[in-house]
Amino acid sequence: MNKTIIEEYRELTEDIAVIKSCITSTERDIKRTINTYQPRDIGAIDYTKPAVQTSIAQDTLSAIYTRLHDFETELQNLKEELQSLFVQRDELEKVINDLGDIEKKVMMLRIKGYPNWKVAKYLNYSERGIENIFKRIRKKQKECGANVG
Repeated sequence: MNKTIIEEYRELTEDIAVIKSCITSTERDIKRTINTYQPRDIGAIDYTKPAVQTSIAQDTLSAIYTRLHDFETELQNLKEELQSLFVQRDELEKVINDLGDIEKKVMMLRIKGYPNWKVAKYLNYSERGIENIFKRIRKKQKECGANVG
C-alpha cells in the first residue's frame, strides 16, 4: 500500500530529526575522544609522587586511531543520509506546493495531526468533502510519482 503524502512527510521529518541527533552525538564522541587522548604538555617529572596510571595505557594508539576513523566514517555516512532525506523532502514539498489552496490547507492540518473530522470542522467542510479532497491529493501524488518513502 502506498503511503500518503502526510505519512511520508511526517516520516521524513522524524528521520531528519533522528539523523541530526545522531550527527550531533557522533561529533560529540569525536571531540571527547580527541580531548581525552590529545598530547599534554609535559613538565618536569616529580619523583616524589606516585606514578599515575592513565587511560592511554589501556588503549593503544592504534585503537584510538581506529576509533576516531570509525567515528569519522559514521559521521560521513550520516551526513550523506541526511542529504538524501533533504532531497526526498524537497521533492515531496514540490508536490505539496503544486496542490490547490484548499488541498494545501487540508495537508497542513493533517501534517499537524488533526483528524479528518477536525479538519472538516475547521475548514467548514463535511467529512465527505475532506475525503474527496484526499482522493484528489492521492491522484496528484500518483501522477507526480511522489512515493519517496
